[in-house]
Amino acid sequence: MKNVHGVKISGYGHEELANDLEKYCSWSPIAFRHVSEAGQNNAKIEVQREGKICYADDNIVKISRDSCLDKLTGLISPIYMAESVLFELKNAVNSRKYKDLNRQVKAIINGISLLKYGIEKSYVEFEATEKVSSILREIKKIGKPISPWGQKQIEEGDKGKLYFTNQPHDPNGSSPEFKLPTKFFYVYLHLRDVVKETKNMKAEILNLAKILDKSRPGNNKLDNFRLGSEMLQPWHILTGGDPVIFFVCYINALIWINNGIEYSVQWTGLMTDWKLCAMNFVDVAHVKLDSNIIKRIKEGI
Repeated sequence: MKNVHGVKISGYGHEELANDLEKYCSWSPIAFRHVSEAGQNNAKIEVQREGKICYADDNIVKISRDSCLDKLTGLISPIYMAESVLFELKNAVNSRKYKDLNRQVKAIINGISLLKYGIEKSYVEFEATEKVSSILREIKKIGKPISPWGQKQIEEGDKGKLYFTNQPHDPNGSSPEFKLPTKFFYVYLHLRDVVKETKNMKAEILNLAKILDKSRPGNNKLDNFRLGSEMLQPWHILTGGDPVIFFVCYINALIWINNGIEYSVQWTGLMTDWKLCAMNFVDVAHVKLDSNIIKRIKEGI
């Protein structure tokens, strides 16, 4: 095990990574402060030989050497690896922010909407891009090499968080949802977790957007039946495990309710943003849905 300014590094080939981080800290005052802050927050780095992983799990950065390969040579790139670790150390430092957002989006009282959650989470992730880009600018000024990935971080850092949150999360990702704009990608991940974890489906759906029953006095069986039918479709899809189709059908049902005489929806956020999110899901996942559903979402009718 090695210790670099309070950050404990262990695992396969950890000595080389530790030496590289020491170099970056000597080259860049921002890197030194960054790694020191991570050490004060008890951040750790675990290095694996293989597994193609690179992410922060709470305060632990987990990285495999085969996740940082030079695209030209196919060999491990120590530069790319050090840059990636500097990036993920910021996410490790921000682990409390991520936990707070996860708590707020699940809160029934004084919680935040899914859309706000997606935007805020992408802003927190942009802090990692901003941090590593500022480090690499300093390193570049003194003639030290940076990887193509590092150059991309500099360019994205210059464009700002609004650009970042609206760009595809990972155009080269292994599955379609990675092509979603980053803010919608995090909405998707939360919905996926809902599908996996939620036992009371009805309560969770009602929490996503507050539905107000404004029916007139008396029992209108036809409208109540239609309401149940519209909402039953996304409920069944949710239990079936397809978060993309669930979300689209869910927004469609809310728009239908919103157009009814006896019902209205109190949207947490702008309805236009929810519709935009749903249409992004449709475009990326290429889901097959009834044309009337797509029309309703696009036109709000």
